[in-house]
Amino acid sequence: MSTANAHIECVAITSDKAPIHVTLEEAPNTLTEEQKQVIQVIYEKARRATESVLQDSKIDPTIKITQTIAQIIKIVEYAKINDKKIAGSSKKGIVIELGRLLIKQVIHDDTVKQMILPIYDLVAEQTLEVMIDVSHVVNTKVQEATTSCFNWLCCRS
Repeated sequence: MSTANAHIECVAITSDKAPIHVTLEEAPNTLTEEQKQVIQVIYEKARRATESVLQDSKIDPTIKITQTIAQIIKIVEYAKINDKKIAGSSKKGIVIELGRLLIKQVIHDDTVKQMILPIYDLVAEQTLEVMIDVSHVVNTKVQEATTSCFNWLCCRS
């Protein structure tokens, strides 16, 4: 498993048949050593959880990205460092980097990989933020409902 930076190049043909070369240099990996260790520990589980989606050519790239992020979130949520839950900002970095790494290593078709990575880099963080926001709202509603039911059961007498 390597987290080395990659150089992505795409050639597009314009309407006047002139090729345009577009390159994208990835930003350097800014993860802490702890975050990198978490990725190493959970990589295989995340790969198994996302492999079928990432390799299925019938699934739209945005769905692949969303499902990959969702699977990684579920795994990272239960990860701990020295028996302590991982801080939210640290989890975000792990999820984003692990998703990128999985796309690079699990998708074997270079054309698909070159197409999906720039999309991932554009939408992954926002997709993750939306998922986090939705989960907070759902968790709050579940806690409110649980408290209401508990109060109703306790206070009926």
